[in-house]
Amino acid sequence: MTPSNDENTWKCQQKSSAGRLIFAFSAILFICVAGSPASAGSVASCLSALTEKDAAALADPSGRILYSTNAQLPHVPASTLKILTALAALRSFGPSHRFSTDLFLDADAALFIRGSGDPMLTSEALNAMALSVSEKARVVKRVVVDHSYFSAVKVPGTGRSSKPYDAPVGALSANFNTVNIAVGPDGKLLSAESQTPLLRYALTRIARLGPIGAGRWTFIHSADEAALYTGELFAHFLAQNGVRVEGQVEIGTVPPGSVPLTTWQSPYTLEEVIERMMEFSNNFIANQLLMATGARELGPPGDLEKALEVMNDLAGRQLGLSTVRIAEGSGISRNNRISVSDMLVVLRHFAPYRHLLREDHGAVYKTGTLSGLRTRAGYLEPVPGKPYCFVLFVNEDIGRTDDFLRCLTRAVRSLH
Repeated sequence: MTPSNDENTWKCQQKSSAGRLIFAFSAILFICVAGSPASAGSVASCLSALTEKDAAALADPSGRILYSTNAQLPHVPASTLKILTALAALRSFGPSHRFSTDLFLDADAALFIRGSGDPMLTSEALNAMALSVSEKARVVKRVVVDHSYFSAVKVPGTGRSSKPYDAPVGALSANFNTVNIAVGPDGKLLSAESQTPLLRYALTRIARLGPIGAGRWTFIHSADEAALYTGELFAHFLAQNGVRVEGQVEIGTVPPGSVPLTTWQSPYTLEEVIERMMEFSNNFIANQLLMATGARELGPPGDLEKALEVMNDLAGRQLGLSTVRIAEGSGISRNNRISVSDMLVVLRHFAPYRHLLREDHGAVYKTGTLSGLRTRAGYLEPVPGKPYCFVLFVNEDIGRTDDFLRCLTRAVRSLH
């Protein structure tokens, strides 16, 4: 089934665990809620719609399990997998890391732009990069895009739709390999972003999608096309900043002897990149980070095999997880698996970075959404510095999820 897009989705859709343990969890919460039978009854009401196929867990700040059901059953984590991907990137690069893009001139005045997987290479960044080039060169013969830092990758779980979650990864990619479209009164397609021109390169590929309306669309499906689009945008901004580009944009690699011109440092730290990834549940950013982590740890070119080797080493050797199966880094693939018990371990290690998650209903957490599946993983923190970790993997969209989270929040608060 086609996955629904997590991007810009922060509706609290939450379910919990197996019916056979509802009574046990209700009893725990009855003790914690310091209260009346009515309080216990409200908790039981929150749990009454759960099925035995669901899984859930709650741990106190010391790691003691207060509640779990189907704890070791591997589930599809959906976008909660991004927490593990973020943890791998943070351990490899460090939270203050900034991705870089290198520029070179060869003896024939060809300008080379070589990417290293920056997931936040936006139009604004390309414009600023072009401005820095204009201070060093006024004429270039051609622009050559070098995306050899990553091998060509087909992310498991993605297709060739025009939805943003199907955007390809690539070492040199602009604007998440998407374009934001507006439609004028005459039906003509326009850029919805003043900083991003709607270039002919994009328009010819958008035409392949057939009729589309306003919105953000993926219009390319290969790393080659992504790099060429980045180069076309860069050439446009070079011209805007007074640099004459005499030739075409081409794919190539930086030749020996080329003169380093400048290195562009992203304005975003890795922490800031991850915060944006979590806020919009951006699959492109997640898999860019996955690929970049593999390349950093095992050497370029980055590919899926290296990336998964690094992830599996983190999950198995470093964290001691036993139920994890990783197909990619965003959670879009239904071949990803992790149990709620292992996700609790991930959350404990990610706790120093929990401020990067979205806050709602008194909790900070990551949602996950695929057809027929809702997941949630995060923290309740009634006392600053003492987070409770919770995980909920639910196989059906059963509703009343906000009520459950509110009940869980009240129960944890009542402990203090």
